Amino acid sequence: MKVEYYKIFFIFFLFVAFVNNSNAQFYFLEDAHDQIEIEFLRSKLEIETNKTFYNLVKIKNPSNQLLTFTTNFSYPSNWTFIGEKNQQISLAPNDSIYIPFRAAASIDAKGEIGYAIVASLSDLKGNTFKNEYSFVNLPKISDVKAQIKKRIIYFDKLQKATKIEILLSNSGNTDEIFYIDFNFPSGLTTPGESNGFFRKEIPLNSYSDSLITIPVDLNKKAIIDNRNFHQISIKTYTVDTVFKSSIWAKELENYYYNEIPPDYTMLGVELIIQNLFSEFTPIFNTNIYGNFLFKKSGAISYDFQTFGKFNKTDLWDKGRYEISYKYKGFNIKVGDLPIVIGHNLYGRGGMITTKLEQHKFEIISTKSVFTDLMHIAGTYQFQTQNKNSLKIGTSYESDKDKKVNSLIYIGAIGYGNETLGRFNITGAFSTASWYFSEKKQQIGYFGELSYFKNINKTNYTLNATYANREYFGYFSGRTFINMKLFHVFSETSNLDVTYSFYDHRPSNYFEDNLLPASINNKEEIKAILSNKIKPTTYLRYGLVSESQYSNSFASQNDFINSLKTRSGLGYISYSFNNVNTRTFFTTSLKAGYNFVTDYAIDTVEYLFKNTNWFSLIFTTNFRARNWGVSFNYYHGPYSINQQFSYFSQDYYIKALRLMPFIDYYLVPNFLKFETKPALSYNISAKTTRINLVTSLIAFPGKTWKLSLTNNYNFSANQDLITDEKFSYNSSYFEFRIQKDLNLNQPRYQYHDLKVYFFKDFNGNRVKDEEEPGLKEILFFIEKDEINDLNPTESSSSYFMSTDLLSDMDGIVEYKNIPNGAYILNYKPIGKIEGAYTSESSMQQIYINKNETLYIPFVENNKIFGKVILNRSKLSNLGSIDPSNIKVTAEDSYGKKYSSLTDANGNFNIFVPNVDKYKVHINNIFYENFELEQNDYEVQLNGYRQFEVNFIFNEKKRKINFAASYDYGSRLDGPGVEIVRRTNLAGTIKDATTLQPIVANIRVIDNQGNEVTSANSSSKTGVFTASFVAGDDYTVEVTSDDYWFYAEKLYSQQIVTFANLKKEILLKAITVGALIPMNTLNFESGKTEIPATSFPELERLLKVLKKNPTVKIAVHGHTDDLELKESQIDLATERAKLVAKYLIANGYNRVTYAGHANTKPIAENDTEDGRRMNRRVEIVVTGK
Repeated sequence: MKVEYYKIFFIFFLFVAFVNNSNAQFYFLEDAHDQIEIEFLRSKLEIETNKTFYNLVKIKNPSNQLLTFTTNFSYPSNWTFIGEKNQQISLAPNDSIYIPFRAAASIDAKGEIGYAIVASLSDLKGNTFKNEYSFVNLPKISDVKAQIKKRIIYFDKLQKATKIEILLSNSGNTDEIFYIDFNFPSGLTTPGESNGFFRKEIPLNSYSDSLITIPVDLNKKAIIDNRNFHQISIKTYTVDTVFKSSIWAKELENYYYNEIPPDYTMLGVELIIQNLFSEFTPIFNTNIYGNFLFKKSGAISYDFQTFGKFNKTDLWDKGRYEISYKYKGFNIKVGDLPIVIGHNLYGRGGMITTKLEQHKFEIISTKSVFTDLMHIAGTYQFQTQNKNSLKIGTSYESDKDKKVNSLIYIGAIGYGNETLGRFNITGAFSTASWYFSEKKQQIGYFGELSYFKNINKTNYTLNATYANREYFGYFSGRTFINMKLFHVFSETSNLDVTYSFYDHRPSNYFEDNLLPASINNKEEIKAILSNKIKPTTYLRYGLVSESQYSNSFASQNDFINSLKTRSGLGYISYSFNNVNTRTFFTTSLKAGYNFVTDYAIDTVEYLFKNTNWFSLIFTTNFRARNWGVSFNYYHGPYSINQQFSYFSQDYYIKALRLMPFIDYYLVPNFLKFETKPALSYNISAKTTRINLVTSLIAFPGKTWKLSLTNNYNFSANQDLITDEKFSYNSSYFEFRIQKDLNLNQPRYQYHDLKVYFFKDFNGNRVKDEEEPGLKEILFFIEKDEINDLNPTESSSSYFMSTDLLSDMDGIVEYKNIPNGAYILNYKPIGKIEGAYTSESSMQQIYINKNETLYIPFVENNKIFGKVILNRSKLSNLGSIDPSNIKVTAEDSYGKKYSSLTDANGNFNIFVPNVDKYKVHINNIFYENFELEQNDYEVQLNGYRQFEVNFIFNEKKRKINFAASYDYGSRLDGPGVEIVRRTNLAGTIKDATTLQPIVANIRVIDNQGNEVTSANSSSKTGVFTASFVAGDDYTVEVTSDDYWFYAEKLYSQQIVTFANLKKEILLKAITVGALIPMNTLNFESGKTEIPATSFPELERLLKVLKKNPTVKIAVHGHTDDLELKESQIDLATERAKLVAKYLIANGYNRVTYAGHANTKPIAENDTEDGRRMNRRVEIVVTGK
């Protein structure tokens, strides 16, 4: 029992000792390696692609034993790891070690994915006993693009098909799903579309591209509608990116007829036959019109029309005639003139207008054909260059039927500037006297004002006209006011406020007495707010207040009645306009209450006196390319006459109106059908009205037009008392035939151009009988303004540039081209694109007659091959770039075709199929290579491809021995010359991202002479340079946006043909970064630049001069003692001297500043620390 108590006591003692002594550790069966602690400084971190990140691992040995183990780092595939990946470590008890490293994600690493770097510990037997993880996350980088390959696509003329190509690019680090929405117009289809909409979904991996092809077909509707241009809207989007665009799909013809405008038509004739297919005698009307344009300037225009049946004596009265002559600023016109100058001067007579610079004169005299009315008028106007104007005039009228003469005097002024806005004011007064009256002259007045002003986002407009009843001019008894305020809130919202007032009181005379006025007026105030809901959709709403008055109602007993009403209405409308489908839809509602505010009626026998009522007007319009419809519904009286009927007779109107239309080609470009029915139904009166106008229009030739029109009318009425029904119908036919004789004018001549595109099989550039035409050549003609011999006439003549597409015979035709200089552009498209070429894609031509051109195209036969470099085993030339070497093929006519080799030395030359070619290469390797054969004769003989390879053999290197060499002497003694060369190879990388960069590597000898140079590859950063060994050299590396790098090479110790390998890391030029300057430290109290600093400054100058856009700042610093002892600003002076040195040596993008002792980089307690602080730093401020 004593032994057992002793054991218990001993175990208890050990336990207490263990608990109270934290440094005491006891291991029984446990391996001490398991006690090792390992952790990352950052267990989780977020990094950027193409940039290194830093982390470290802390390993601690808490045991009381010396432990030896191996560390191993594991990281994702293709990642870059800078540090000791594997190392064996012996760690003392209670000791720790830190293992730093840098790493960079691979360029194809994906975002939003968790990666792990694993630090593993293994014992000496290779057994892993610890793993620790650092989790790395790359944020999502979204970089997607959608590029439409061709904004304009063309339909194949036979298959009526084309295709859309979209290049999708995902340069981001996450996989994306692209959605492409297509909106096709009604004339186009693609497999899978529904009602013109088609969506395609494309998953695309990161760092990849995909070309999407969508077939497009023309349907029958587009062909019948004669639509040549179709706009397709495309929306391409991902989760967070949207691309919107549109393309045009064109169906081109090979023929274009340039319509000569009416002003250039010398003679046109139109015959109209009325009353066809009726019991009435047909009526023949004629219209003869045209223009004669003199060679330089001046023109005569004429228009003669006859109406109805007439005899020779009626020819003057029943016709309409006009003839005019224009020459520069002079114009004379004779015939029927519809002109208003104070009076309404309509009548037959003459007018002369003369414009001399800023002055304009008018004289008019007319006489009515139907009444004994005569006019004489004249005006003078002066207008400045900024559109300010002054105008005066007078008009005289003699009315022998009414026995009255009147005279009007007119004055007007127009002025405007940015401050005041623009206004025009017109004033006039008239005098009138009667033959038989002894009254004094009657005087009347007229005034007109217009004003416009824009302030910020608001437009103010005012138009007002007033003439009293005594005024004898055209506007007698009229008052009109329109005021408008239009304010734009934003791109999608605006406000339109309008006030309008119209009052008409006609001037009716009995002899010389002015009769009481019949009055009709209307006043309206309207405020409408417009919102753009979508790019094609608008919503408008607002309030309308209307007031109407009239005293011109006639009761059953012919008593004069008057009525005044007021209406308060609400307004709302919705509209939609789709440009792609060419459809327009709008619907509106105006509704509210109406009130009688005043009335005067002489008899009340049948008066109902309805003083208030509800009314609405509902309107819907839809318009497509070839058809449309308009619908109106009227509920309640809305005009003053309808309101009077309801007020006095209890007649409450309800009516419907339907007006569709169709405009459709039955035969494309030849036969057109038009119809415009109008249906009205008065629900209250039970009356129906139908009017149907239908036309067939034919175009048998470009200058011919035939039309047959029928006008059918139907009316049905019902007596509301007896219910008796009445109906009436009529039908009217009219036939028109029109012909324009497009004769050449003295000033403008129009010609025809015909172009043949053909396959030139034998290469003689002449169309032979067996050489067919070439279809699908896109042809475009435009004016050549530079080389035009007569640009003034050519620019004023009418010409329409257009695209044409050659037909099966390779023909395009352009009718009626005005004489002048033109540029013809043409290129193959569709299936033959890239398969045929011509000598040029454009041609200049001067057209002064009908022209026929033949343009040859040759099939692109291919001569292809490769540059082959056979290298020597003892080569010291390093890597050789076989790209950009010119290879030329010359035909028997001396025509040359050439191409450049690619990065692999391959080349392709496309040539026509002629008899033979001489093919040769530009030998740029002649110093180090021998070319086996440089000239080849190629005969295609109907073959489409021919291969030619150029073989270069590297020249063998030679070692020359002296004749009296003592082989017992030193190896490189005077009797032998041993060629010892060194190959320097390596990589140039960015020091931060470790990505390869392009750089120039120069090897410099002791005298500063360049021995050799090379460039590193942009893809791999690899470079190779070869030079003779034996001296000490310096390697200098420069690259755009990177700092200069230099390093000594001690190649004397290297044996013959040995290679040097260097991995050089260049630091990028970064704004705000310090340029390392290790020698710019100054003596205490001194400002002179140390002599040891000049070589470093020279190297800095070289780098800065090679980067001329870099801006720097020179910052001077001092230590603490200098600041106390010196009386001058040492820091600023030091910076200034360094800046002056740089400027004096050719670099002036520099500023300087002093910072005293405010920015030390070392402690000022020791001399070494103070020396480091007495410095000048160079800081990059721009690049």
